[in-house]
Amino acid sequence: MPIVRKTIKKSIITVVVRRVKAVLKPSTHINDYITNAKGVGQSMGSPTNKWFPASARTIPLSAFNADVKALDDLQTALHTKPPTVTTAERNDAKVIVEADQIKLLADVQKVADANPKNAITIIKSAGFAVELAHGHSKNSGPKNSKTGSVVITAPEAGHHEWAQLDANGVTWNSLRATTGDKKTVTGLIVGSRITFRSAPIWPEKDGESPWTVYQPITIT
Repeated sequence: MPIVRKTIKKSIITVVVRRVKAVLKPSTHINDYITNAKGVGQSMGSPTNKWFPASARTIPLSAFNADVKALDDLQTALHTKPPTVTTAERNDAKVIVEADQIKLLADVQKVADANPKNAITIIKSAGFAVELAHGHSKNSGPKNSKTGSVVITAPEAGHHEWAQLDANGVTWNSLRATTGDKKTVTGLIVGSRITFRSAPIWPEKDGESPWTVYQPITIT
């Protein structure tokens, strides 16, 4: 009796996993920036927000809200007649709020990554914006390249300026601008965790172009 062999055709199923990223809401002007920052404090501190107990935050919301209020007060004082503060004082306060938001952004991303099914809801509930990275769409942010170097890709095309957050977690150190949407940074310490940001250069538009602050990356 002949042996009959059945050939079973195996199907290959490709699953595309989308990582939902938390990003700062774009703010072309300082007043928009302050409004967005206030929204983060109110959203994360809302009694109905179950995702962010105190244990899930690296800084107290009371401290963050106080820093945002200080920035708001300085912005108001800067536009009195005559101004009672300087632009430098206002900018110094903005740097502090930026540092706070980077920490909260990392907190939100950690919670979202641990619960991918509800990631979009989690991020929006914290007052941040959502960026989807999948398929052939552009995946912005820093990626490790050669040892001690990263390549950063901005979400927008065209000329860009770049900055690297200092080890003190407050000061942004400017990097050379580029004529494109990519920046290579070398000479980084392996094992260090660094935060970068970028902003498109729009000479034809009024006001400041918005900065995109990327998730911190561990250098390999």
